[in-house]
Amino acid sequence: MPKQFSLRTVLLVTAFVAIGCLLAIGWRESILGRTHYSRRLENHIEQLRVRKPANLTPAQWECMVDWTRNLHGNSLIAFQTTTSEIATFESIVEERLSGNVDATTIEWVWDAYADVCPGGQDYQRFRTMVNEALVALKSPTLLDPPTGSAGTRSSEPRHAEVVGGVATGGD
Repeated sequence: MPKQFSLRTVLLVTAFVAIGCLLAIGWRESILGRTHYSRRLENHIEQLRVRKPANLTPAQWECMVDWTRNLHGNSLIAFQTTTSEIATFESIVEERLSGNVDATTIEWVWDAYADVCPGGQDYQRFRTMVNEALVALKSPTLLDPPTGSAGTRSSEPRHAEVVGGVATGGD
């Protein structure tokens, strides 16, 4: 004779399956969603490599893009933002990077990361190292100190001052 299940057993199994499904969906939307948008952001930054502005040498532009890639990899920690926040951030970055790009664009990206999560704000301390590398490459522009808000940047990038044929901090 086949084993019969009580209504209580069927309800318990159904409840556990439903809870498991809800947890799986929540995990997917939360973690996988953030990972999806993070990878899209990484691709936007990587695509900058082939869009070098005319006033910079390939080495100077690569330096800026490499440091910006490091900014992304080391500061956009998925648990510091919600899926909605990172999705919105990704669409803003995508729109901004769809036009002409230059050193001001790189500064804007750095400011935007500082605004979106604590890791981005903490990573701003590396702007000094970026500028040291750019000075060594005799870059005509350097990154300004962080402004605190990506939406309010209105100044041009700082120009390096050339002293004895070597670029320095300038302005």
